[in-house]
Amino acid sequence: MKSRFLFLASFLFLPLASLAGPYLIPVGHEEAFMANTGIALPGSPGNVIYNPAGMAFAAIAELNLTVSGNALEQQRFELDDLREENNSNISIRPMMAASAFPLWNGYASLFVANPTSLKIVQGQNTVAGGTTTRTTFRLESNAILFGASYASLINQSLGWGLTAGLTYTTQDYHSYTAFTTAGAAATAFRDNRTKVTQFHIDPGVMWKALPNWTLGFSVIYLPFSFNSDGNEFTSSTNSSSPTTVTQNNVDFDPDNSQEYVVNLGQEAVFGNQHILFDISYGSSATENSAQGKNTNPEHWTYSAGWKSASNSKWQPIAGFAYTDYRRSENYLATAGIMLQQRKNELGIGGYYQKNNSKDPNSSPFEGFGVMFSSNVEY
Repeated sequence: MKSRFLFLASFLFLPLASLAGPYLIPVGHEEAFMANTGIALPGSPGNVIYNPAGMAFAAIAELNLTVSGNALEQQRFELDDLREENNSNISIRPMMAASAFPLWNGYASLFVANPTSLKIVQGQNTVAGGTTTRTTFRLESNAILFGASYASLINQSLGWGLTAGLTYTTQDYHSYTAFTTAGAAATAFRDNRTKVTQFHIDPGVMWKALPNWTLGFSVIYLPFSFNSDGNEFTSSTNSSSPTTVTQNNVDFDPDNSQEYVVNLGQEAVFGNQHILFDISYGSSATENSAQGKNTNPEHWTYSAGWKSASNSKWQPIAGFAYTDYRRSENYLATAGIMLQQRKNELGIGGYYQKNNSKDPNSSPFEGFGVMFSSNVEY
């Protein structure tokens, strides 16, 4: 069972921590309620992390503040042999806060986003082949993205934008395993910590090709890191040599490659119905570990969103996204309602996510929860 959890942590959450991939959990303003679709969505506070050019089409007269995130969520692993004495505690808390305001001939924004805030605490007991294995581990991963954006119109139908800032990612992993057989026992301890600070730059353009058709293009690029530190300490004992403790301490540089994502999206308006569709391609990324190099494969994401503007006070909104990581695939479905009150907007809704590994020996993961977003103009 331990290998199943390690496989899941490696291929579900590490691409999130790198920030050079699609967001697997809803994050943003209206984008979050459309399964993170929004490369061609104009005038949304979430433009700062999807396509900054969308801000050029905003209609902000004063300071505009946005806060969004998850209010409640639940996750679970589908393990057939998970017994009552095994336990797990999983917590994910993505969020975004942004301020937007007029500046020169366009709009500017300062923002912070925490698309990954993950904690897994797992304890499990297994018996196989006469060996009892007791394992506990804790995985904590955080990714914080902050920076500034600026966007302006080139003409009435074409806008450009640029986001620049820093990403700060940390990951702490601790595990302890005890193996017991008739007349013999062994223990193993592992402590792994990484910290990476990267510069990111995200240019974008948005073109209203027709009154009811908008195209968007953006790039997420992480060209270099300011610092990248990793350390792993391992210790093990064996009852065949009870006075011997085997220890190893390794320092390494976890960041080893430039990463980028290319995004293309469109929005079509049919009366009061808004239909959006995005395609994203993420490059492969090589990371160093204490054991050597690991490569996260390239990935594709296809997402679609829908919003109805038939009512001026409340608007239903929904979306679906699929991400193919070669060794795993992720599904995300969202739905909610945007409530309008003068120039203020409140969104509430829910999401369902499932990650299927293409390895038959690994187990699926699913999560669902309640999300919110509030946008206020002063």
